Amino acid sequence: MKFNMTFGERGIRMMVGVLITVLHMTDIIPEYIGIWLMLVVVVLMVTGFTGYCPIYAIKGWLKHKDMA
Repeated sequence: MKFNMTFGERGIRMMVGVLITVLHMTDIIPEYIGIWLMLVVVVLMVTGFTGYCPIYAIKGWLKHKDMA
């Protein structure tokens, strides 16, 4: 897999994932919404760690400057 996201975007995705997780674990987000948001967190964390977004690949977007 090649990178198709910038380093900053990867960091933002991971920070949002951590924020949602903390809000869910502290019961700020209700349980029934938190369960669905945890699925979103998994996607955010995986794409953040790998630097590859399948939607970007399908759309043909290339945000990582080294790949151009």
